[in-house]
Amino acid sequence: MEGSPHRRWSAVLTALCTFFALAVNSSVQEFLSIDCGADVGRTDGAGIKWVTDDGYVKTGTNVQLETSKIFPFYSARVFTEKRSKHCYVLPVRKNSTYLLRTIQYAGQSTSTASIAFPVSFNVTVNNEVWYSFSGQTDLDRLPFLFESVFYSLQKEEVDVCFVAGASGTPFVNSIEMRELNPLSYYEVQRGGVYRFLVFVGRYNTGQPSNSSYISYPDDPYDRYWLRVTNSSRAGVANSSVLAPPTQADQTTAGWNFAPERVQEDAWVGTDLSVQFIRAEGAPRAYAAWYFQEIRNLTAAELLRNPTQMVVGLNYKSLALNLSTFNPQQVSMLVELESSTTVDLNLISPNGSRPAILNAFELHWAYEVDQSTTNANDATVLKSLQSIFGLEDWQGDACYPVAWDWVACDGDSRIIELNLSDKNLTGPIPDAIVELTQLQKIRLDNNKLNGTIPQSLRTLKNLQILALDNNNLSGDIPTAFLDRAGFTFFGNPGICQVGGNCNSTAPKPSPAPAETSKSDDDSNEKFFIVIAALGLVIVVLVAQLVFCHVRGNRYRSRAAHVVT
Repeated sequence: MEGSPHRRWSAVLTALCTFFALAVNSSVQEFLSIDCGADVGRTDGAGIKWVTDDGYVKTGTNVQLETSKIFPFYSARVFTEKRSKHCYVLPVRKNSTYLLRTIQYAGQSTSTASIAFPVSFNVTVNNEVWYSFSGQTDLDRLPFLFESVFYSLQKEEVDVCFVAGASGTPFVNSIEMRELNPLSYYEVQRGGVYRFLVFVGRYNTGQPSNSSYISYPDDPYDRYWLRVTNSSRAGVANSSVLAPPTQADQTTAGWNFAPERVQEDAWVGTDLSVQFIRAEGAPRAYAAWYFQEIRNLTAAELLRNPTQMVVGLNYKSLALNLSTFNPQQVSMLVELESSTTVDLNLISPNGSRPAILNAFELHWAYEVDQSTTNANDATVLKSLQSIFGLEDWQGDACYPVAWDWVACDGDSRIIELNLSDKNLTGPIPDAIVELTQLQKIRLDNNKLNGTIPQSLRTLKNLQILALDNNNLSGDIPTAFLDRAGFTFFGNPGICQVGGNCNSTAPKPSPAPAETSKSDDDSNEKFFIVIAALGLVIVVLVAQLVFCHVRGNRYRSRAAHVVT
């Protein structure tokens, strides 16, 4: 089981056309199946309805691939615009468990917006990094399938975002979402600890068949079960003794509901263990095994002598007995700690009947980061998007990476608006002051008009206010004068308090020559009058000083005679 699961699944996808051709039409429960980049919707051979991605994403370009031999990948959505992330927003029900699946197939584009290699990008679900895609060579142009299981919590939307990497442009061919039974994959919510499961593989063991994998309609939840064989392990197939799960099992948290077609064949042997290489950074593993005794045994014989097995995941294990023909399953979650491998162990005790294994699956498990942008800030940003025509920015403003035009602090608050050079028009919205933690506002090089809102003075943490090169008018608030980082140049209508207009404002035209001469004569007469008045005042002051000094001398002499 070593090697890249994506490579193994790419081989599975090459059989899709065969599967859809053999599948029969049947009523389909509500699935969300998005044919990314397609111009029209369609219904496939399994009866699943596919829709275009209109309404789920607001960026990207439709790219038609060459006539594909790997149905149904005729198109892709390619995100050529350079921005931090491009997001699909998908509807979900609160407190529900979902399977999410994407397919990446570069093919050879026939449009001008081609899927160029090399390419690298991350795909995220809400705050979680789901997978990283790197396309370097022609081998990477094969189709790759990625899958996860998540719990919706109190949300009614899930964000699936494509985060640009160091090279190329992100793209996607399809996005599928299936609501699962609320009891299945219960580790995504057990004990109030929410986890995100990243798919490694789901394997249907046993004897070869005409189909390389099993999915809908055999599996009502449309999971892919890869047919896996091993020449060193014996296989057995028998559908005549299959029994449904008991009512108690079906109402037990953690029951994953494997389809009957998966259960009708199996591996048998004394040691049916398999090993996987741990993915870099994976903190824990979730595994599930599926059992059903299908060998030629009577019910009495099986009850008297049950099939005994020991099931384990790394250091954890438990004993399991099959005493009926009803299906059984075991699931485990373990911390991987320093392990470099993940061991799914299954053995039969000495002297007992060989073990039997009908199917198994493995996922990496990550605890969910529930951080979101502060609710008030998110509401204000939505208002600003509407005012400024920025509605094509979807997903959370801060997580898992921030929009290009905002910056966030560690408390999920918006601390910067960088809307320079966005061709914005209209007045500066008063709503900006409701982003109370703002430190920087950059609105320069736009076409904004009106006055500078006095309410901006309430932003106590504001360090930079760049309003240069707009069409603003009126007074600059006194609190903003001579503050470093507060700039208003290039707004001809802006004035300092008291009417001292911005130096960039148009100056008055020169007056005609005769008018200028008259003004000069008036000024000359004015200065003559002022000079004369000044002279008179000087003479009067001098006379007063003289009289005062003389009086003091007389008084001084009289006093001396008396003494």
